[in-house]
Amino acid sequence: MIVGFNPRLVPMNRRHMVDQLRRAIETAREFSLNTLEFTCTEAMFALGLPTVFGGDFMETLISTKGLRFHLHMFYGHHSIDEVGICDTHAPARALFLRRMIQVIEYFEHNRPMDMYVIHSGARIVDVAQHMQALWKSLDVLRSLYPDIRLAIENGRPGTVLEFPDEVLYLLDGYGDVEFVFDTGLAYQAVGYNRELYAGFLRALDHFSDRLAEIHWNNTAPGAPPDRPLHVPLERGIDLQLVAHHLGRNPRAVHLIETICTQQPEALARDQRALWNALGAA
Repeated sequence: MIVGFNPRLVPMNRRHMVDQLRRAIETAREFSLNTLEFTCTEAMFALGLPTVFGGDFMETLISTKGLRFHLHMFYGHHSIDEVGICDTHAPARALFLRRMIQVIEYFEHNRPMDMYVIHSGARIVDVAQHMQALWKSLDVLRSLYPDIRLAIENGRPGTVLEFPDEVLYLLDGYGDVEFVFDTGLAYQAVGYNRELYAGFLRALDHFSDRLAEIHWNNTAPGAPPDRPLHVPLERGIDLQLVAHHLGRNPRAVHLIETICTQQPEALARDQRALWNALGAA
């Protein structure tokens, strides 16, 4: 089973980034985790890829053996409007794609990632128009990089892939993309309704062979979508239900993405909660 976490690296300065990465690697080895997923935000890109991810950071990535590294790209750190992959305005979409390509090329040249996780952008016009734009973008990326593992995540509030119908529409209509399921965002999208959530999971079960990763979070009404897995929440997520429907793909990565990932003791508790959910399912 492939299990990992996102250590939420903060780019205060280059030394701090490297120190955070090394601590995350030590934590992963201590807890027998085999995947680290770190994020490249729009702000990090603006600072310059070699500035943020070069030097000792890249040397650490290159010298680290036995761990998978994933890159979580451009989710709209300041605003979902920053994400242009499904922009219906072709020039804006092309500009965004060039930035994505620069990021992929940088890492493929220096230290190829085992997977790149991408996001949809803001929902402004009819969803069908955004979907056509998204498919065109995915066609470009698949044509340029037929051999890299690329997966798109269900979306944050206000994005094209926020709701179950849009996620299923994409998976049904575009067969050449894997997907990432964020448990917390999906639960928010159905209004914290457990019956609707179960229905969404059953529908996704039909595409489980294309599930690349589960971003494990907990949430409940009034709570952010990244609460710990080990802390019970009133009307929180049924983790065992998620595991039952989506936990059977041996290629899928189980990635802990909660606020606990920067605290080793709390991360260990979340890891046990995840193991218990997967074991019970």
